[in-house]
Amino acid sequence: MNRFPARAISLGVAVVWLTCLGHAQEERVSAAASQPSADQPYPRVSCGEWPKDRGKEGRCDIETENTTWELGYFREGKEKRSLKNVVKNLIVVFHPDGYSHRIHEWWDSMVGPGKALDTDRWVILSLATLGDGKPQKGAPLLLTADEMLSCQTGVVDFLYPKSKAIVGGPSRGGQIAIHWALRNPERIEGLFLVNVHGYSQIEEKPILSYLESIEVAERSQGPYVNWSTERKGDWWKPASRLYVGISYTDEYFKQPRFMVEVGKKPEEYRDAKTSFDLTVTSWNDFFRDFVDPHWFLAQVSTLDRATDALGDDDFSKLPKKILLAWNPDDKTVLQKDVARFSNLLKKQGKRVIERGIADPRGHMACCSVEMPQDTQSAIRAFLKD
Repeated sequence: MNRFPARAISLGVAVVWLTCLGHAQEERVSAAASQPSADQPYPRVSCGEWPKDRGKEGRCDIETENTTWELGYFREGKEKRSLKNVVKNLIVVFHPDGYSHRIHEWWDSMVGPGKALDTDRWVILSLATLGDGKPQKGAPLLLTADEMLSCQTGVVDFLYPKSKAIVGGPSRGGQIAIHWALRNPERIEGLFLVNVHGYSQIEEKPILSYLESIEVAERSQGPYVNWSTERKGDWWKPASRLYVGISYTDEYFKQPRFMVEVGKKPEEYRDAKTSFDLTVTSWNDFFRDFVDPHWFLAQVSTLDRATDALGDDDFSKLPKKILLAWNPDDKTVLQKDVARFSNLLKKQGKRVIERGIADPRGHMACCSVEMPQDTQSAIRAFLKD
């Protein structure tokens, strides 16, 4: 029986940028599609680089039984290959959403030569998440965990066939990393988790209840997809305030240095209330432009149901070495739940490395423009160990 019900929601980091297959006709370096097996005809994966002016960003077209998805990725670093041409120094980072698979947009201060994710030592593959945020044309409303994870496996296999990897991620991305490791135990050499969802409870009911009210609003205002940008923004405001309230600490809004998180300079800081309002506006614009509430509500439970189905013994399949980095001030991942999860892993014979993150960003200490030094130090030490 699972002792860690997965009632976790991370609105700010559970959005996907999925475009129609027609957009896949942009200029790309051609690549042959992967060949599915007879007993598992899907997914079929074809990947290519973006044009050179987009750097190391890439995209894969993934054909499943029901539709064709588009999954973004970003990779950086120096590959080290074995005599059999298998990459030996791969790190796969699962991003909590599909909107920002470019790792420099959310872990910028940790990626590069000599940094925590040292690109002189490792090749870093950052993967988007399939199936949250906005529906793709022709896609089923509910994407199964099997489909989501098999699509990501298809991308990894296409880019780095037969390679083993250290995997990890922040927030819901860490939850995805756990499930991906459970399904690919033979190729996982380590697991690092930062403020990870999936084994803790949070005060989510007010947010979920509000999102569910979309059906009531549509009775008088028509389908959400037909709303104007202004109307969508007005509807999201209460959810944005609730989200910001649980994702950051009060101390966060008192510090001018965090103005950079909303695209402003420290000298533009006025007071805590203004900082809070600016943060709400920033997230509200994000939700308005990138999140469909129906799709989000349908998809946010996909991995949670998969997590609920796990028994204690299932975690024995995880790798021997696991990093649990968390912020004691995180209102969404409680310290008592981290301790319980750590004890469960230890009972399964895992070497669990626990590291606290002292930072006023609360849950968002996992995914910020300027990552906390504690987070950087924890991952750096884990990879050097």
